[in-house]
Amino acid sequence: SFDPVQGVVLSAYADYWQGEPATPTINMPIFKDIAVAAQALVAEELDWVNDLTPDARAVVEGEEAVKQITYNDFGFFGMFYQMHESLPLPDGSSFQGFFFDKALRKAVQVCIDKPTLVETATVGNGVPVESDIPPASWAFNPDVVAPERDVDEGLRLIAEDATVHTWTLGADGIYVNEAGERLSSIVYVRAGQQDRIDFMNLLATQVADCGIEIIVQPQDFQTILIPSLDYPHIAPGQPEPWHAYFGGFSLAVDPDPFSLFHGSQCTSPDLVSSFNYECFQNEEADALIEAGLRTSDQAERTEIYHQYQEIVFEEQPILFAWSNINADAVDVNMQYSDGPLEEGTPNWGWMLHKLVIAEEGG
Repeated sequence: SFDPVQGVVLSAYADYWQGEPATPTINMPIFKDIAVAAQALVAEELDWVNDLTPDARAVVEGEEAVKQITYNDFGFFGMFYQMHESLPLPDGSSFQGFFFDKALRKAVQVCIDKPTLVETATVGNGVPVESDIPPASWAFNPDVVAPERDVDEGLRLIAEDATVHTWTLGADGIYVNEAGERLSSIVYVRAGQQDRIDFMNLLATQVADCGIEIIVQPQDFQTILIPSLDYPHIAPGQPEPWHAYFGGFSLAVDPDPFSLFHGSQCTSPDLVSSFNYECFQNEEADALIEAGLRTSDQAERTEIYHQYQEIVFEEQPILFAWSNINADAVDVNMQYSDGPLEEGTPNWGWMLHKLVIAEEGG
């Protein structure tokens, strides 16, 4: 049963093909605040709380009757660059984002101390990533790691390697191109997501040392951000598309970058909505993505996806930020009916029919 106020009640199906569930009834009440739910867990009013926030973790920390289960999430957060070669504007002219130039994307990459930014913004609940295949995946490439911060290299990349514009440092320390445009970009972030906002504010402070101005602008997800992800990527009330957008993706356990990075999925007048709204197009990456879908041997797929991650790292269509280190909290006596929980994985509780709260000493 379901009630929008009370929540969900699951009743065991006696004829379940794997045997009658060990627990006859599971109640799932609705809590709008995770920290409040954590307090209910400590008070033994709940047995299980998902996706602990930092505040909720503090509530259960050190409680002998509560066990935390941590695991790397299958997902990532990052700053998506606008890489369309040209986007139409309402007045008939065209727009090209500053970060269409790979040298500028690479400059951002080397201008930040990513591990420190992630540690600070997520309060230790994130792990830095460099692609859409996170550390939790069997296909993760451990050799692709964030470069150390190098401000001089960032300045050099913009001044010497940029191919679209010629940039010179302005009096305020921000680069200016031959048309008098400052290397300044508003970056949309989902309002209310403090870890994302904190990360971008810290990033903005660091990239300013490399002559790049980032203006962090939290926006409503439904009314502003979602519409801006459709072609031609102009948010309601704005005169032009975004140069960059900070967001996140939840991913499947098995890697499949097709919708996110295959060139055929770049948004266009004929494909208004797509997950490749940054418009990453790379023929070598496309070939590897297609090969990964055709290949069943896991060792071969691992090599394919390792090569794919190296290309993404080099091209930087997204300034990848972090993958969450998630934590759930459960009654210390929760287990499977035939043994202990399989901890360390987001799927630790997948055998719902076997979950029980064992009697102490049992």
